[in-house]
Amino acid sequence: MKTWYVEDAGGGCLAFSEVLVLVCENPQEIYTARVPLTWEDDLTLEQMVSRLVIKMMEEAGVTKNDQLLVCSGNIFNDFHQWLTEEGYQWNYHKMDGLAHEVAEQTFYQQILDAGFPAFVHPSPGNYRLYYSFVEKWIAQDMVRQKYLKDRQKRSRPIEQHYTLKANNHRKRICNQCKKPIQPYIPLVEYQLKHHGSRQRWYFHPDCSPVKPGKNKLKTLTITVEEQITGVIRPCKDDNSTCFICGNPIHPSEESFLGYHEEKLYIGHLSCCQNLAVNLD
Repeated sequence: MKTWYVEDAGGGCLAFSEVLVLVCENPQEIYTARVPLTWEDDLTLEQMVSRLVIKMMEEAGVTKNDQLLVCSGNIFNDFHQWLTEEGYQWNYHKMDGLAHEVAEQTFYQQILDAGFPAFVHPSPGNYRLYYSFVEKWIAQDMVRQKYLKDRQKRSRPIEQHYTLKANNHRKRICNQCKKPIQPYIPLVEYQLKHHGSRQRWYFHPDCSPVKPGKNKLKTLTITVEEQITGVIRPCKDDNSTCFICGNPIHPSEESFLGYHEEKLYIGHLSCCQNLAVNLD
């Protein structure tokens, strides 16, 4: 069994192809692909990315016995869904190792190859400033505008700005009914720009004005004394213990979190899966 990392780079820049990478650290194997600046097919950006990553997986010989750790970015939404539907072992992962380094360096190299000054380089955590320099450099010469991305191909329908997911440990207020959204229950998140700044609005699923185009919600139904349906996500509460085995739950560990008569039950996912109800 191998562990594969899937990462991207360059999505925040208006120019140059986004870079996609598939990396195994041990043994070291590296596959890269570039998203075309534009394309003729009637595909969304997410569909194009999914197609390219699947092709890399085929070249690498990735199997369903392997583990895939994938960036959670929106660009991989269709790929996330495909992995689930096809039965692959995968999870979201924040990249900070070889995959991240390869993706950023590959994107950076194509900018240098186009003639951008090498003495101007990105600094970790401040890519937006670097991208702004690149975009201004392109605007100075009409010939360089061939490097611009097709923004129309990359625009998302309104449904893609709405995501069905599990709330985290914070209580939210529904933007529609103004009633509380309890921690660790399903909600719909709407991402938007309001007066130039990025904002998030939250809704109860029944209050959402638009059917979410993305679904990141994972649920599980178990039987203890009664049936409890809960969400699956990392528990951020410190000092939590599993209600089944009594052992501690690590804050970053994927867990079961479900309510019964307003009481929150938190458990190790492995413990709760032993009590899972088959709803098929």
